[in-house]
This record gives sequence, structure tokens and C-alpha cells, in this order.
Amino acid sequence: MTFRTASSALLVLCLVSCGHPRITGPDQVRAAMFFPDKVRFQGLAFLGGKLYATTVEGVLEFEDGRLTALNRWSHDGPTRIQGPWQNRSDGSLWVKESYSLNLRRLHGDDWSAMPLPMPQGAGVDLYSFSIASFRGASDGRGFWLSSPLEAWKWDPAGRVWIAEPLPSCKGVVGVEPVGGGLLAVLWHDEQRLWKDERRADLLTDTAHFRKGGGWQTVPTTAGNIVAAEMIALPSAAFVRTAGTGEVLRIEPDRMTRLPTPGVCEALARSSEGRLLASLVEKGIYELTDAGEWILRHPCPYAPGESGRVVHLAEEGGNVALATNEDPPDTSGQGRRGITALWWIRQGRAQRLRW
Repeated sequence: MTFRTASSALLVLCLVSCGHPRITGPDQVRAAMFFPDKVRFQGLAFLGGKLYATTVEGVLEFEDGRLTALNRWSHDGPTRIQGPWQNRSDGSLWVKESYSLNLRRLHGDDWSAMPLPMPQGAGVDLYSFSIASFRGASDGRGFWLSSPLEAWKWDPAGRVWIAEPLPSCKGVVGVEPVGGGLLAVLWHDEQRLWKDERRADLLTDTAHFRKGGGWQTVPTTAGNIVAAEMIALPSAAFVRTAGTGEVLRIEPDRMTRLPTPGVCEALARSSEGRLLASLVEKGIYELTDAGEWILRHPCPYAPGESGRVVHLAEEGGNVALATNEDPPDTSGQGRRGITALWWIRQGRAQRLRW
């Protein structure tokens, strides 16, 4: 493995060991934030009744609808935090710091540093690897992590990552444990690295399933797809497509389009093991065992307030929805949506403040 000279100094600086300041109290948190008016949400997850929201400021922590703490590990400036990802096998929560070769794991009340799996092969640029987009997935059997090129399973006994061999591809959307096996969604068009993923001329993504043997390509009637988000239930995975906001159902032996009553902007798994979908300006819906969509909560934001990047999470009847304001295009136009976070409980939506 090699460092590129131009980037090695920055990476080494960011890998310097530092403590974990947990700043408590809403006034103290706001005072400690670098850009409190420009928060951008990267993901949401509930754990133990608390809501965790990853941002460029760190991990914001909310309890009972109130901001209670900011968890951060970088002292030098904003650092994009990826995740959070639940490990359903042990009840922990994981996040990834950009510009770092560390993961962070919350178990109980304590955050601990965990090793990041190293990329395979020679000549890997560790700086590029440190800022790549990662994705976590889990069920009762374990916890998986994927990068744009590889996937691994966490071995808690040995505290090491075990590489998951994947079919040939240009990149990895993600892996999910499904039906006692492992499902992988892969992409095959290098142009996806620099083109808008919503373009219709990109080569289609493919799904593959493995259980006790080699990988098998999942047959599809869905046509050309570009996956933007992936969620798994015990028997199937679901993909939200980029641009079109369609939902696909992926089982070990088939991939099909799932009709929805609107354009999907975010997916989540409920604590009861059902699929939730936020539909643009329509509300949050739940997919029943009979395959029907039922409205669970009305849309909390006003028309035009939803941006392109939306996040959804649920636990025990509590639902969280985050929207991000779209950045303007190169001409300074095209800004839409708002940056906001809602906590929905007992049928009422509360907009959270920070």
C-alpha cells in the first residue's frame, strides 16, 4: 500500500489520537459547532430511545425531542461523519469519520475506536480510501461493512474484519444479509464516479445472492436501475432508485418493481421488521405483509421543502425524518428544500432545534 505524497501529511494529521469530547446541553452544543446554521444530515438512527444524527459537526444526540449532546472526535474543523449503522447482533451503533482510518462504536454509554478494514491489493491510495463512502448492514448473525470496492464481515471474537469475496464489478452499492445468505448490489459503469447517478444512460446495477456456495445473479424484470439506497428485511431487500424514486423488491430468486403511491425519497426498517418509505410531500408509509401501503404519518414538511437527500429512521413507534437543502448549481440557481429534522411520536411531528 502507498500514500500519495500530497495527501499523506493531511491523513497523518487527522489520524493523530485525540479524545472524545462529549459536549452536553443545547447552548453548549451550539457554541461548540463550527457552522450551526449550515448543518447537513448524513444519516439517522435510534438506539435505546435516543436519536442519533450524523452531520459534518459530529454526532448530534437527541432525547425526548431535545438536543442533549454532541459527540465529536476531530478538533480541527468540520469532518463528515458517515452512518450511523445499527449492529442488530449486539445492540451497538457504528459511525465512520472521513479523513480517518477509524470507526467509532457506541455500546451502552461508551464510544470506542474500532479498526477500519484495510483495502486489498497494492498501490491503494489510503487518503482516497479514508474519505470514501462506507455503508453498514446487519441482522442477528452479524455486522457487515462495504466500501465502493469491497465488503467485509466483523468478527467480534477476533476483533478483525473478514473480507467477503464479491462478483466482478466496478463498484459496490452495498451488501445486506437476507434469507440466511448475503445479497450484494453492484454497479458496472465507471462513469458513475463523475456523472450524476440520476442519468438514464448509465449501465444498470445488478443484484447477486450467495448462500452456502457461490454467487448467483438475481433474475430481474425491473429493467435498467441505478440504486441510491438499500434496506433489508429478513426475507427481502428493498432498493430506492436514484432520480426516479422507485422502489424495487429483491429476493434471492427475483428482482421486481414495487408500486408505490408516490415518489420515494427515503427508506427505513421499522423495529417490527417492516419497510417504511417516505414519499415526497405525501407522508411516511408502511408496507404491510399483504403488500399494501398504508399511511403511517402525514408529511411533516410543507410543499417544496424536501431536498434531494432525505433520511428516515424508526424505533418503537418513534419516527425521525431529516431533509437537506439542495446546494445551488454552478450558476447559483436551483436551490430547493430546507435543512430540518423532525421527531414524530404519537401522531405528532415535532421539529427539532439545535
